[in-house]
Amino acid sequence: MSSSELEATVCEAVRRVVPFYWKRVRCLQCSVVTARVLRAYGAQADVVVGYRLAPFLAHAWVEVGGRIVNDSPAFRRSLQVLERF
Repeated sequence: MSSSELEATVCEAVRRVVPFYWKRVRCLQCSVVTARVLRAYGAQADVVVGYRLAPFLAHAWVEVGGRIVNDSPAFRRSLQVLERF
């Protein structure tokens, strides 16, 4: 399986299981799970948390090799990176 196929498969699997969790799942939770599964399969996945001050907005996403894999690339352009782990 190629790297892009693995990323797409893991992201789709996380999207499919989220509705079955009994609480609302936030972007940070989704991103951490996605990154952990990708790392278990050998991908160098980072969780990135970004923010904007006015109007306030915070969001988390996953990057592999500098590419956002589980969300829109627009977040990187519109938010300042607060943390990467």
